Amino acid sequence: MEEERKENLEKNDINLDEIQSLEEIENFIDISIETEDFEFLDLLLERRQKFLESADPEVLKTIAEADEKRKLILNEKLKELKTTIENLEKGKQMTKMYYGDDEKGTKLNRMG
Repeated sequence: MEEERKENLEKNDINLDEIQSLEEIENFIDISIETEDFEFLDLLLERRQKFLESADPEVLKTIAEADEKRKLILNEKLKELKTTIENLEKGKQMTKMYYGDDEKGTKLNRMG
């Protein structure tokens, strides 16, 4: 069933109004993080807030623990993103070193 949910999420075939339980929201939160659909994650977190107001303290504790694990995953994804950005910037600098600009702003190949 989780694979079906993941496929639906990837196709943007999920209606938030159809999600009626905290358990479903929690499941979709994990899938959203895994698929890096942070816009949908934001919507899920807003929807979850409504359910949390009437949740049992034990359920809140479980959710807080799950959120701590999610936070670690998100921090790891952030590190990966920063590394990707750094590599892109290095590539950009290398390209600028390889190609020069003349006074008119056109690119000239220094090798040719």
